[in-house]
Amino acid sequence: MSIRIFGILNLGATDVALSADNLLEVTTLAGPLAPRPRMPEWALGSFALRGALIPTIDLSRLLGFDSSQSAQQTSDQIAIVSYRGGRFGLRVHHVRDVVSIESSDLQELGGAQGATDALTPHVFIHPDEQRPIHVLDMDALFALEGMLLSFDNTAQRGPSEAESSAVAELPDRHRALIMECGDLRFAVDTVVVREVLNSHALKEPSTRLPGYLGNQQVRKDIIPVFDPRVLMGYKATPPHNHQLVVLDSPQGRIALAITRLERMADYTEDNCRLLTADDQQGIRHVRGLLAPPGLKDALLLDHRSLFDSEALTGLAAIHASLSAVDEYHQTAQEWQRFAFMSYGAGGDFVTPLTQIDAVLPIPETITPLSDSGLFIGTFRHLDRTVSMVDLRALLGRDTQSPADQILVVSCGDCAVGFMIDSVRRIEYIDAPRASLVVRWRGDMRANVAPIEASKRLVGVGEGARLKLLAVLCLASLANLLTGRHAIACDLGVTPATPPAV
Repeated sequence: MSIRIFGILNLGATDVALSADNLLEVTTLAGPLAPRPRMPEWALGSFALRGALIPTIDLSRLLGFDSSQSAQQTSDQIAIVSYRGGRFGLRVHHVRDVVSIESSDLQELGGAQGATDALTPHVFIHPDEQRPIHVLDMDALFALEGMLLSFDNTAQRGPSEAESSAVAELPDRHRALIMECGDLRFAVDTVVVREVLNSHALKEPSTRLPGYLGNQQVRKDIIPVFDPRVLMGYKATPPHNHQLVVLDSPQGRIALAITRLERMADYTEDNCRLLTADDQQGIRHVRGLLAPPGLKDALLLDHRSLFDSEALTGLAAIHASLSAVDEYHQTAQEWQRFAFMSYGAGGDFVTPLTQIDAVLPIPETITPLSDSGLFIGTFRHLDRTVSMVDLRALLGRDTQSPADQILVVSCGDCAVGFMIDSVRRIEYIDAPRASLVVRWRGDMRANVAPIEASKRLVGVGEGARLKLLAVLCLASLANLLTGRHAIACDLGVTPATPPAV
């Protein structure tokens, strides 16, 4: 399976992901934007960046998270993005994170062609925070009227000529992540960066080693965490592990504890100045002083020198071996990842992710139904008729506030759309496949309402990792509401179900 790297852009109200290959740098808006006439509200205008004109859009306004029409502040953060040989700017709050995602973990969302949600047709679950992150589709973005790109002279001559010219002029172009660890500002070449993630409580170090802070559990892997200040020859200070930058060494993964990730920037060998003899005293694993155009200086970590450290890479190899053994035992036990979607419907509820076909906003065009019982209307989605019902009403909850989203569930040749407040998160539970049991079923009682018959109490995991979940089986509920027989509660597998208790 292939790995894709995304930069996560914070828009204030939410986060949106963008392929890291397209993210060039983040800069602060130094002056007012020059507006263009007769443009939509999200097209803010252009500004000059190192002699180039950068057309800029407000991504939060475009996606409907910001309805203001006032002028933007000159201190706003602008993400500079590349697309088809050109550049443009996205107004954001900041670049929040950089993560690596398996391509198979990208989930596709449904939506009408040309709709706003077509701009973010894919979503993935943040590997550490377990919340959905929508992915911006660049092709869909540039299908909108009003989008512009800025081209330099090489880009205007066409893709093939521009590419050859860029190679001829910048044969040593690289990309680095610039970050801070306390008062130390340093950079790491992205060729060895696997991901950036938020730090959690570290486990105690397994041995004494300069700069070794402890271990971090990252999904199924145990990764040793180091203080970059100590590795580079500076004195140890109180830990600054607000975030972790995970590096891929030939022997295994290690992580550097940092205070914050500042930006991603391109550089060439000409931008890296060697340190003087006085500057090099006591300093280790540093290639030189990186000074990309328009940015503050940062020490460039020499990852090749760092990975030559036998103690450090030996520790990485040990933990990689332990992770491999642990993964083997999990495979031998037939472990499986169970997925559950958590959402609000006048309260907190959980449904197996496998039952949900799509998560949609409330459609603008609805065909109302009269004298049809609980169903209030229908709409078309992917050539199927979806019958709408307010799940909050079925649960006996307050329906005064309007619903925000619809969970679409298949039901034979049609579908039922359950109106809810909003999706909260998707939780993944790694557990032995055989550990899944249904402890209690609402349909074991006679003459109960469909909503009660669709409730389950599910146990997943073993021992200290056992989790009990109150599950609402929407697939069964959809069949009962449409006059069909209830079906088994699909949890992604066919578990053995013990008698009801």
